[in-house]
Amino acid sequence: MSISKNSLLLIQILLLFFTDVKSQSSTGNSFSIITPIEISEEVEKINNKKDSEIPYRIGKFGDIPFGKTVLAMIFIEEQSDGSNYWCNYDTTKAPVELTSYASIYKEYLPMILVDQGQCSYSRKALNVQLRGGLSMLIVDDDNDLDNNDKYNVLDLRGNSIQIPSLIIPRNYGDILKNYIRQQKIKREQNKGSAPEPIIISVRFSAYNPDGTVEMDLFMSSDDVNAIYFFKEFENYKDLLGEKLKFVPIYKYHNFPSYTASNYIQMQQEAPCFAKKEMHFCSTNNTDLGIYNPRVVLLENLRQSCIFINYGLEKYWQYMIEFGKLCVDLEKPLFSEECSTMALYHIGADSKNLTKLKNCMQDLVDFNSKVDDDYDLYNYRKVYEYPLITLNGIKFKGMWLPRAIFNSICTSFINDEEICGSPQAKQLSKNLKLYPTSLIIIVIIFLFFFTILLILCYRRVVYRSVEQTLIEKIQTETIRSIGKYNKVKSNKSSE
Repeated sequence: MSISKNSLLLIQILLLFFTDVKSQSSTGNSFSIITPIEISEEVEKINNKKDSEIPYRIGKFGDIPFGKTVLAMIFIEEQSDGSNYWCNYDTTKAPVELTSYASIYKEYLPMILVDQGQCSYSRKALNVQLRGGLSMLIVDDDNDLDNNDKYNVLDLRGNSIQIPSLIIPRNYGDILKNYIRQQKIKREQNKGSAPEPIIISVRFSAYNPDGTVEMDLFMSSDDVNAIYFFKEFENYKDLLGEKLKFVPIYKYHNFPSYTASNYIQMQQEAPCFAKKEMHFCSTNNTDLGIYNPRVVLLENLRQSCIFINYGLEKYWQYMIEFGKLCVDLEKPLFSEECSTMALYHIGADSKNLTKLKNCMQDLVDFNSKVDDDYDLYNYRKVYEYPLITLNGIKFKGMWLPRAIFNSICTSFINDEEICGSPQAKQLSKNLKLYPTSLIIIVIIFLFFFTILLILCYRRVVYRSVEQTLIEKIQTETIRSIGKYNKVKSNKSSE
């Protein structure tokens, strides 16, 4: 059975339409077979003819295109001895069909199908990535995906992997593998006839069952971008309301060679405090006039305590005031005195200040918040900050409130009352990267500047030409006069 490319494109358009409609009323996840129809029929049998969708999970690494529908073509390469082909870096090669199909089916993402076992998923994914695969499909050893975390782990390779990975149950994977094997046999028997490829459609989504989004902000109290984020995202935070579960995660460094003091007081000679045989420290920030890293360390603790004791709203208010008063690159006032002023601005009194200092001491002596924050940076492989994760997934778009909010609505919650509300549309309109009027002014300026530049260039060219002509005329005149004088002199001598 064969299928024309035009028919295939028509099927894609219809499938994408129905996939998008379905995503609005369900979880938004889908894994469907576009072609061949035989595979869809086999999948329907497993699903008791309810639908032809394949259940799947997403790997814990790679760049996941959340909110997108991806069309992919499946390829397979196996070892004849049954060993797991994609665990061996030195011996693997790209599937033969990958090269021949690449020029014909450019619109499809090449997806390499691999088996579970013998090495971690991330090792296989890195190998697939090195061989030209742009995505990986893992066939689990079990029909139940609840037990597949043994190989789906983060390790040192995770940060190098860019391709997305999917995991499907064994019974569905067997259908795909058997079809590809049969097609290879047919191709060998009938040389010259190309087998019908497997084309799939996958919609990546990450909706929480309860319709909320967990936003973790990895930051330090002296990071300007993180501090300004609170003011810029405030309206969106209010719009999301209880849908947003926000937690700040503060950065602590471990410098064993630095001196430490566990007393919550300003000590120039002790930039760190010791805990569990580690030295938790911060760093200088000369842009904000910070030359004692302990100032940053204590502010991290203070902000954590405000969040722990007074909740999200008071914490958010404090961060906005702290940004206004203390984090100014032109006139920085980053200090304990400035933070105290910011606390008074949000209604704190002396009792609140005492409570916060006690909390800060507890964070050093007993509370695990500092340890948890430190461990999360390592577990999530956060090497640069500020960074936002949404339901555990790193946000990699533009650091703009509108972009973050749109990502939340596209991929993590399914609430038209929030995402399609007049307030959301107005915010999106008001918070454009550059206002339309400014863009028009810039275009007009560039237009006139270009004209002026052309005129100036023409004037310079004309002057240069004129000067050259004058010089030539003068030269020729001098030559003519010289010749004339020479002729005249010759005649006189005669």
